[in-house]
Amino acid sequence: MSLRDAVVMMATPLVWTVTVTVVSSMLGRNRSAIEESATAQRKTETRLANAYAAQVARGEWATDLDQRTRPAIESIVRGEITETNRCEFLLLEAELRDQIRGGAPVGPGVSEAA
Repeated sequence: MSLRDAVVMMATPLVWTVTVTVVSSMLGRNRSAIEESATAQRKTETRLANAYAAQVARGEWATDLDQRTRPAIESIVRGEITETNRCEFLLLEAELRDQIRGGAPVGPGVSEAA
């Protein structure tokens, strides 16, 4: 066996070992990048879902507020205020104030019960 043949026999496994190590390292980095990307995507999806839920809740609250207060405001604008209306308006004001101060615990059922 010549010196050249001996070098080729020793270099070939060494080249393959280096190649396999480099490819394995690249695959590991790609796997980590994919996991980081998936985690970031889940966080973004959660943030967007929370923002959408808050937007829907604000929209429902605004609709509910409009439905509850519009008749009272229209009565006030027309100047049709009786003592009974005045008591209803004061009650409505108190309910809205408690709802704003109390936040989520004051739902329609709790408000009606109070």
